[in-house]
Amino acid sequence: MVGFLHHLPDGQVDGCLDELHRVLAPGGSLLLIEDAPTASRFNLLGKALQSLDAGDVIRPASWYEPRLGRRFEIVRRDAIRAGLWDYSVFVLRK
Repeated sequence: MVGFLHHLPDGQVDGCLDELHRVLAPGGSLLLIEDAPTASRFNLLGKALQSLDAGDVIRPASWYEPRLGRRFEIVRRDAIRAGLWDYSVFVLRK
């Protein structure tokens, strides 16, 4: 799932994660890539682009970790940048 959750308010994110857990097969894996706040203070263009994004709630990985950890095993967590945009990447297992 890529770049979807930052379009949802907190309660709907929790509901979405519950549903992902429900439909994922036991032992199944989920790759979650979500927009993250721009890490570099020098990435002014990235910050400007994020402010124009239609998603209202770009959250840090630390916000997702406890929610994901209650539902899934967090196999791997990474922070990446693609162009001017930063992402939190989680590999999860049910």
